[in-house]
Amino acid sequence: MSLTCPKCGSVILPADIQLLPQRTARCGQCGEVFDFTGQIPKPAPPVEPPRGFTVTNDLSDLVITRRWFPQSLFRKVVYILNWPLCLLMYTPVLALLFPQFIFHTGPNTNQPVSQIGFWIALVFFLGWALFFTYMMIAWTVNRTEIRISSTAVSVCCYPLKWPGESKAVSTTDIDQPFCSRHNSGKGSTSYQVFVLLHSGKRISLVTGLEKPEHARFIAQQIELRFGITDQPVYGELSNFEGYD
Repeated sequence: MSLTCPKCGSVILPADIQLLPQRTARCGQCGEVFDFTGQIPKPAPPVEPPRGFTVTNDLSDLVITRRWFPQSLFRKVVYILNWPLCLLMYTPVLALLFPQFIFHTGPNTNQPVSQIGFWIALVFFLGWALFFTYMMIAWTVNRTEIRISSTAVSVCCYPLKWPGESKAVSTTDIDQPFCSRHNSGKGSTSYQVFVLLHSGKRISLVTGLEKPEHARFIAQQIELRFGITDQPVYGELSNFEGYD
C-alpha cells in the first residue's frame, strides 16, 4: 500500500513509509505528519466457500477442508498429462531388471553392467518414479484441513503426509492474517495465506492455492472467527484481485 502526502503530493512507496502511532505517517520529502486513515484500501468483499472447499463445525472448532485435486481447466490438463509421464518413469527400471525383454538381448552380453553401476541406476530411477507416483496420488486424494479453534489455528493434510503441510499457530500470537501471490520461475502463479504475528514475524499457513479467492476465503474466516479487523500488510494481495 502506497500513501500520498496531502501537503506536497509525493507518492510514498511502502518501503519508505514512516508509520507513527494512531494511523499517522511522516512524509520523507517535506516532513509532513498526516493521518492516512482515508487512504486505507476498502475491505475485501465477502467470499463464499470456493469450489472444492467445505466448511464444518466440529464442536467449538471451525474446520475448513480443501481438496488438492485441481479445479482449473489448465491444471486438470496438466494433471491428466502427468499420469503417462509417471508410468513412463518406470521404463528405465524395467530396462535394468529385464533387459532381455526390453532390448531383446539374452542374459549373456558382451558388455555386462557393473554391479555397483546397476544398483545405483536402479535405486535412482526407482526412487524418482516412486516419488512421482506418490506425488500424483497425493494430488488425487489429499485434502488440507485448516482447523480454527479458540486456542490455535492448525493446518494438516491427509490421508498422505506431505512435507511442510503440518503447522499450528497460537491465536494469542496472531495479529493479522493476509494473502500473498507467489510467482514461480516457470511462469505459474499460486496464492498463499500468511499470518502476521505480534512480534512482526510472518508464518506461512497454506500454500499452493489456485485462485486469489481461495486464499482470501481462508484469511477472512480467521478474521471473522477472532474478530480481527482487516488491516493493510506490506506485500499483501490486493483485496480486489480476481474480481476484475
